[in-house]
Amino acid sequence: MIETRDDYNAHVPIIYEMIPFSKGIMIKIKNLQNLTVSQIQSLEFFTQKRRGIFDFSTHTIILHKKIEHSHLQQLFEFEHIDVQAEEIDTYHDKEEKHQGTTENDINKKYHDNSRTAEKKSSNVKISFGKYKGKFYSEIPDSYLLWLKKNYKGLEESNIVNETIRRKI
Repeated sequence: MIETRDDYNAHVPIIYEMIPFSKGIMIKIKNLQNLTVSQIQSLEFFTQKRRGIFDFSTHTIILHKKIEHSHLQQLFEFEHIDVQAEEIDTYHDKEEKHQGTTENDINKKYHDNSRTAEKKSSNVKISFGKYKGKFYSEIPDSYLLWLKKNYKGLEESNIVNETIRRKI
């Protein structure tokens, strides 16, 4: 039998560090180079499902939602992803510990994605509710923020993209 990388590393948990920042969290994968293809694919799926960014070159996942560490652990468990937390940083000391990964770097990636979001949401019409038939770009900020907090459905990505485009 030929031993593949997946067979050899099947028992290796994903070691990560969660780093909060003003608009969400960054998850630094400490042992990405030792993970199996299926583990990496599960991280990619986990990230896509939450509309985050998986930056393979820096071994980081960025989620644009503030969550507690215990909730992140529950999300990983729900997706059957075997993880092990290395340590939890605070907002105050993360820039000292992570050379080259400051909140400015994270916010730059966040705003780079807003250009893509602008293209996606500016010409899409809302298909329900009070502003049905209007473009997302035409609805008031207050309603858009209410939708972002309360709406769960097929148009959720349009709502998120428009809030990113407006930077609200």
